[in-house]
Amino acid sequence: MAQHDRPSGELYELLDRFPGLEIDGFYSDEYTYGSLTGGDKSHYYSHEEDSPCRQLILKADSFRQLGPDSGALQELREFVSEWSSFRNLFEGNDEFDDESVSMKLIQQCAHGDQEMLEYHKAFLRSLNAPKDFILEAWDYHESAIRHEIWGDQRIPSEEVGRAEVEAFMANLRRMKEMELEEVMEDLPALNVVTLEVADSDGNNALHLAAGRGLLAQAPDEFLTLDNLLIENDAGQTPISLAHESGNLEQLPGACRDEEVLRDHPRQQYIDHLIEKGRSELAAEIVRNFPTLKVS
Repeated sequence: MAQHDRPSGELYELLDRFPGLEIDGFYSDEYTYGSLTGGDKSHYYSHEEDSPCRQLILKADSFRQLGPDSGALQELREFVSEWSSFRNLFEGNDEFDDESVSMKLIQQCAHGDQEMLEYHKAFLRSLNAPKDFILEAWDYHESAIRHEIWGDQRIPSEEVGRAEVEAFMANLRRMKEMELEEVMEDLPALNVVTLEVADSDGNNALHLAAGRGLLAQAPDEFLTLDNLLIENDAGQTPISLAHESGNLEQLPGACRDEEVLRDHPRQQYIDHLIEKGRSELAAEIVRNFPTLKVS
């Protein structure tokens, strides 16, 4: 099940990754501007009247076969908001009328629309979603990106059988009951949904695989730094557990250096600054932390 993020924001992340920095003065970011005292925004004003949220809308017209009173659409919305690895995702409203059947989720973090769509497309395909499903990401400027979950395999909602919709809901309910040891029994089949299955200590399949020397069984696509740096409730990551258990050889080469636990989130932040056009700030930070680089 998805873990909850700590408070976010550019200044928070900067101070979190580079403790000891003192920040005073004035700031202006994408949404607000104002004054700073000790890194805190003491007075701030909005550039926009609207909230800087993104909306994720799933169009699911084949759910019409189950009827508005089935509760299936709400059940799906609650499942995605709870299980998605995207943080700060909360539930919006549903539509179930003659024109459209859709659910809305709202995201209050800095992920790009394309990244959010690609993740949730894989998420829903892993559950064998009906072939008519369409995802749309809307930003607060009301511009949208649209993804057909099954691409060229998509079919009109009227061609989707009721049995396909019911099988999808059965997969969803089965996933909610799945135990982590069931995932461990078939590590080669790990996917974006089963990666969210956790035990009572916050361990996912990669935590257990790292400690047991089984990482080689997991698909390579999941052995990324981001996934291998997910913390359990004790603050342990698959990388740290592989180090502790003597299973370093199963980590990707870039993950075998213990310094990656410190430097990767810092480098991510530098790269994020550059993407946002903040190259001067990135360069200034790198001058003080020579293990990082401006790419």
